[in-house]
Amino acid sequence: MKQFQQKSQKQNKTILFTSFLIIMLLGFNTFAFYNSVQMIKNTQKEAEWIYISSVIDETKSKATIQAEYLKEMVVDDITDVYKDRSDILSYDLYNFNTQNDLSKILDDRLKGKYINMDTDNDDIFAIDTYSISNNIDLKGKILYDKSVNCSSEGEVRDFARELSMHYNYELGYDALQKILKNEKINLIFWEFLQPSNSNHIKLTNGSVEGLREVYMKEGLLGLESYEILVPVYIQDKTDILGNDKISSNGMYNNESKQIVIIQGFSITNTIDSNHKLGMISIQKSFENMINIIQAIGVFGDILVFIIFISIIKVQNLAVEIEELGDEIENIKE
Repeated sequence: MKQFQQKSQKQNKTILFTSFLIIMLLGFNTFAFYNSVQMIKNTQKEAEWIYISSVIDETKSKATIQAEYLKEMVVDDITDVYKDRSDILSYDLYNFNTQNDLSKILDDRLKGKYINMDTDNDDIFAIDTYSISNNIDLKGKILYDKSVNCSSEGEVRDFARELSMHYNYELGYDALQKILKNEKINLIFWEFLQPSNSNHIKLTNGSVEGLREVYMKEGLLGLESYEILVPVYIQDKTDILGNDKISSNGMYNNESKQIVIIQGFSITNTIDSNHKLGMISIQKSFENMINIIQAIGVFGDILVFIIFISIIKVQNLAVEIEELGDEIENIKE
């Protein structure tokens, strides 16, 4: 009886140790699976952002080509209509309205020239860089813009009025300032419409790093309200009247009369219109990787259980063999 109790205690200790070992293995397997999935998801986000960045760059190139083409046509029309009458062109610039020749030129050439044919998210508009704006230090106004959501009930859309309609005033100011300074930077964008995400990160300075941060935390939904702006200047070294923008002593001419054509496009609208399959392909690839890791994890769990059951059976068999040996010894005696 005493020998049986000792064997039973030994068997229980073995089972307890084996159970503890199995629990540790299952825990490690679960931890490894979770970490692997998180690493794959983070890598997926990075891969998606690289793809989105390439889409932005590609669409910027298309927008630049289109805006440059439109600029050439506008310049040709201005030359044909005004010829050498710079005084009349100057008058039309200062007294810009929908009835003068300059307005008709912009309307004829820019109307409907959208990148993705979506007037709610994509835009083509023109600004001047010399009109005085009330209450802010940015000189200029909107000369041409057919988008419905930006319309302003009969009011002149100087930059103060324009920015007052923006969800993100600071980012709009930053974008206009960069355009007016003709800064040669990689990306200019603003945020006119209010995003649907209540926890949206509100950028105040336009940068690629800022957009990446928004995407990594909010996904594609976080980019829905941003519009990339691609400016093309009617004249580079002179203003529209032929006056030098930079004087001989290197000073900027504050009286220069410049017109800028700006091609805008929505990031999310561009992806939905032309690059949705690319995003789906990336997501599917990483989903397959997660499924493979999950299958390996399930296989690992099953293998651990098989090992556990095998150890218990081997232990029971060993006990039975030992008991059988004892019985044989007892019979001999």
